[in-house]
Parts: sequence; structure tokens; C-alpha cells
Amino acid sequence: MTIDPSTGLITWNVPPEFTGKALITVSVKDGHGGEAVQSFTLEIR
Repeated sequence: MTIDPSTGLITWNVPPEFTGKALITVSVKDGHGGEAVQSFTLEIR
């Protein structure tokens, strides 16, 4: 999983055999003490 630092676009090449739920937590820091955290669940079928 990667996050493009310019656009914020998240990309992930899911292995073909993966199914189920994946809990994702993204944390970003601005270099000045600020931080944001977002968690979400992806369900792959």
C-alpha cells in the first residue's frame, strides 16, 4: 500500500488470493507537530 505524497491517492495491489476484511490505519504528520489518523475497513470479496 502506498500513498502519493503530492495527491494523497492511496493505491494497493491486493493479492488475488486475498479475501476478507482488512483494517487500514493511515497516519500523516505535517512536520510541525500536527498529525491526523484515519482508520477504515476494506472488505475484499
